[in-house]
Amino acid sequence: ETLDDATSYNVVGELRGSEKPDELVVVGGHLDSWDLAEGAHDDGAGCVQAIEVLRTLKALGIRPRRTIRAVLFANEENGLRGGVKYADLAKQNGEKHVYAIESDNGGFTPRGFGIVG
Repeated sequence: ETLDDATSYNVVGELRGSEKPDELVVVGGHLDSWDLAEGAHDDGAGCVQAIEVLRTLKALGIRPRRTIRAVLFANEENGLRGGVKYADLAKQNGEKHVYAIESDNGGFTPRGFGIVG
C-alpha cells in the first residue's frame, strides 16, 4: 500500500571538531526500510553504525580534528528526500563537507564500497 506523503525528518548528531570544526565528516544510515522487510538490516544496522561512531569516539575520549556528524536520513527507499534536503541545507548554510559515507544493505561483513559522484 502506498500512503500519502507525510512530513518526516532526518536525525542529526555530531561531535564537534577540535582543530577544524567547520570541516565535516558525515557517517550515515537511513531510517526507512523497503516494504517487504522489517528494517533491522535495511537500514537499522546502518543507523546504529553511524551512532556508534560518535559513541565510541566519545567513550574513548577522542576529540577528532574535524566535526564528525552522524545523519539518519529519512526517505531513502522512496525518493531520497532526506538526503536531498540535507544537501540543500548544507549548500544553503555554506557547510564544508570533506568526506561522507553511508552504510546500507545490512550489518554484515563489508562487501565493498560504491561511489557516486
